[in-house]
Amino acid sequence: MQKVIAILLVLGAVAATSTYIRPVTYAPRSDAYYLTKRNFTDGTSSLGNALSTIWTGWKQTRPVRHIEMVSGDANVIGNTIHAATTSTVQINTLYYPGWSVRIDNKAVQIKNVSGVIQVTVSKGTHTMNAVFGETVMRMFADAVSLASLVYLGYTILQVYAHSHNPQHRPAF
Repeated sequence: MQKVIAILLVLGAVAATSTYIRPVTYAPRSDAYYLTKRNFTDGTSSLGNALSTIWTGWKQTRPVRHIEMVSGDANVIGNTIHAATTSTVQINTLYYPGWSVRIDNKAVQIKNVSGVIQVTVSKGTHTMNAVFGETVMRMFADAVSLASLVYLGYTILQVYAHSHNPQHRPAF
């Protein structure tokens, strides 16, 4: 009787969700279509530029450059900054915990200004790198996930070993 109820529940779940397996609309497009649209090729953006975080509101326009000067006198070429004075550089990437910026291979403090990353650069020529990495909370969550996976594998092996032991076979 329990097997019948379980089968009926599974069939009911499949029937109730079967309409979700088909797309709402289908528009056949080639790869060239997507490769020419900034919405699909700009890194931290999603369909329709809908990505935002709790630190940023809706952005009506996109920045022209990935890195731009906010204050001071400096030129940016790639990831090299030539600063004539102490300057503030804005990296037009949405801020999210886990971002870190290194200038001349030394960690610098990130300022979250209107949801984007800003850093202060001292006078001189510097190399700047921004990297997204793990936070302590995400490392903890990864450890919990790994421990859960190991426990699940151990439990499955125990059930398998127990079910193949002739002394412990169920009588149904």
